[in-house]
Amino acid sequence: MNWEDLREEFPVTKNYIYMNTGWCGPRSLTVQKRIDEVFQIEREKGVANPELIKIREDIRNSTRRNLAGFLNADDDEIALTDNTSNGINIVAASIDWEKGDEVIISDEEHPAGIVPWFYLRDLRGIKVKVVKIGNDEVNFLKGFKEALNDRTKLVCLSHVSCMTGFRLPVKKIAESTAGSKALLLIDGAQSVGQIEVNVKELESDIYCVPGQKWLFGPEGTGALYIRKSLIDKLFCINAGYRSVKAFNFEKGEMALHDSAKRFEMADRNCALLAGLSKSVEYLNAIGIRKIEERIKNQSLILIHVLKQIPNVEILSPHKEGFCHSGLISITIKDKAASEVVNNLYQNKKIICRHFPSKNIIRFSMNFFNTQGEIEIVADAIKEIAT
Repeated sequence: MNWEDLREEFPVTKNYIYMNTGWCGPRSLTVQKRIDEVFQIEREKGVANPELIKIREDIRNSTRRNLAGFLNADDDEIALTDNTSNGINIVAASIDWEKGDEVIISDEEHPAGIVPWFYLRDLRGIKVKVVKIGNDEVNFLKGFKEALNDRTKLVCLSHVSCMTGFRLPVKKIAESTAGSKALLLIDGAQSVGQIEVNVKELESDIYCVPGQKWLFGPEGTGALYIRKSLIDKLFCINAGYRSVKAFNFEKGEMALHDSAKRFEMADRNCALLAGLSKSVEYLNAIGIRKIEERIKNQSLILIHVLKQIPNVEILSPHKEGFCHSGLISITIKDKAASEVVNNLYQNKKIICRHFPSKNIIRFSMNFFNTQGEIEIVADAIKEIAT
């Protein structure tokens, strides 16, 4: 695999060192071309043209099919969404909450995995329990099992922590929840597209996916996996004409789709869906295992060089020859993360992000990042830190 050639797909790499896929992946030429093609067809034929109605339906179906294949799910277990937040909120609204019900989250969740439960806490009187992730799987699982009880109705955890890149042991978490009534919802915002994800092997009940991050799709796209046997057990609060397989106003009758399509409610921008579908095909052509290995290798190089710099602390879990993901987080002694990130951008055109609450600087390593870029980042950090 010639990774240098693949950089040509991402014009941003010509002028910037892009290390912020964890926020939003760069737009590829392949994806943009596909989006433009669909928009052009819509302009020339008209959206309500019978030909285009079929084309748009084919796009929806192929996108659902490609995402299902990427996750090792069945087509009818996938609902198209706008993003991870949309998927999580669909689930939050689909459960019959009672006062005293409990939700377990971690201390490193994105607001998308926190705000809905805090809202339900205030609205319905549920209890939100927070488990500390840290950098140790054993201690995390111990804390998780202590938090789990017969009042736990839902567990909402990230597959990969957005703050440190820690990869949670989803399979072991699922084994713990299997004997309880708790549903397991996994936020896949930082996992799908950089590591291989098999929802059947993970045994998660629900898995939320954004299109715009590691999948390189456009913003406003995503997917929600719901285990087939669970679909009928969840309320479909946001129901619309795309939710039903049959509808008769005169008879007062309707029937929801048997599949996860019931949660889609209404139309979505098919040009954007086509872009997401094309991007999944692009990643499949490269191979997710090759991508995961490349990201791991580049991340280990970055960790190695950053560890040599005085006053720099690596927060992301790692050991010789292994790291959890391509999210590499650091702190620099006596330096404000926001100022460091701004400095890197203004002086070196390095695009990364910070977490102000914990003064963290985070780099997102992807397969298009090079050894030369890593050296530039290391030199820039050394100049700031020493």
